[in-house]
Amino acid sequence: MAAVDSDVTPAGTIGRKKLELIETIAITNAAATTTVDRALMVPTWAKAFTCLVDILIAGTTPTFDFTISGANSATRIGANLDSTTDKFILGGVAVTITQLTTDGSSPVVTIDVGPGITLDTTGSATVNSGYAFPVTGLPSYLIYTYIYDGTTADEDYNGQIVFIWHA
Repeated sequence: MAAVDSDVTPAGTIGRKKLELIETIAITNAAATTTVDRALMVPTWAKAFTCLVDILIAGTTPTFDFTISGANSATRIGANLDSTTDKFILGGVAVTITQLTTDGSSPVVTIDVGPGITLDTTGSATVNSGYAFPVTGLPSYLIYTYIYDGTTADEDYNGQIVFIWHA
């Protein structure tokens, strides 16, 4: 069982905001290629969301992958979710971005997920991009995953992951 790295959402839904800074990424001289899985509780009132990934990547061979999955939470929640067996594809389409690849690039990536959205999976490895994924309903939890490269141990990744919840 590969548990998620952390549950980054406070317990309960009281006081949940429509815009939440979920994670600040500050990685300098990455020593190895690393996969990070994080669990995120969806507010009970949310019907859709926009995820913003605002990241600066630098170094000899920087790459950054980002995916959002649903999480089966019938028996486990938060950090107890299994990042291998509890993940499922939202709405039948993998919610993923084009791998970011260019030294010194600082794209802002927006990912819209929810009902009434027209599928758009066209993105860029180097500049601002917007993605859209039609999903009729959201699960109680999400697992977002990012993979960053550390092949030459000089790759840096700095930025933020923000979720904007829509009723």
